[in-house]
Amino acid sequence: ITGRGFTKLNRGIKIRRARSFAMSVEVKTVPDAVVSSIRKKHDSDSLGALISSSAISLMVYAKEQGAEITGRGFTIYHSQDEDTTDIEVCLPVNKQGTERGDIHFREVKGGKFASLLIKGSYENVEPGHETVKKWCAENNHKVTEVRVVYIKGPQETKDSSQFETELLYLL
Repeated sequence: ITGRGFTKLNRGIKIRRARSFAMSVEVKTVPDAVVSSIRKKHDSDSLGALISSSAISLMVYAKEQGAEITGRGFTIYHSQDEDTTDIEVCLPVNKQGTERGDIHFREVKGGKFASLLIKGSYENVEPGHETVKKWCAENNHKVTEVRVVYIKGPQETKDSSQFETELLYLL
């Protein structure tokens, strides 16, 4: 998420100077993946709760469908305006399943992405987005999609300095 909408998401959070993490953007190829997903247009102020509840629903339903989780959960930000974000919460799985309610199965296309690994608190994510946007502009890349991969978070550790989040910008 970038720009004014992202700042709005973090209203009330004091952005501190990024702790010692390298702001080094790399280009990497991400493969296609089958995912179980929930896509919603949602109030930008409460995306965290939506992401958490959706991830839990996806994990439970994948297990019911006999699907194995094959990677880290991630979000795709399809669009955003002042108050609303069109977000898709995705969980990579090993097979398609039967859709139910808001839960869908589909193939997410891979491709060439600008990647930035952020270590530490989620407070570091906004400066990370700014770094990737600047890198894309300097290298004449038009971004067509933004993903955020949750590698290590509150489910794995209570120490936010140990969180790992990857920003992926489709080039």
